[in-house]
Amino acid sequence: MATMDRPPTADYSHLLVNAGGEPRPQRAISPLRRGVATAETIGGDVVTLEVDVVGRSGRWLCVAQDGGASWSHWCAWVPADQVRAASM
Repeated sequence: MATMDRPPTADYSHLLVNAGGEPRPQRAISPLRRGVATAETIGGDVVTLEVDVVGRSGRWLCVAQDGGASWSHWCAWVPADQVRAASM
């Protein structure tokens, strides 16, 4: 039986978990603010990394991280208490 060649599966394990789903109401943050988030990744690790804070909904912040080869950026809703302002 012949096997099919398949492209490699994208690795999403480094991306932050979207813990907040799609909270409502949402408001965009403009201009974007740099922050440092400590949150769980899809792969199960807890990481601390610099992000852009792009939205807010109640106790949730929407953060954008560099998506690497998978995406130009990846957005995830994380609890606001897991994000602090980035130092200049």
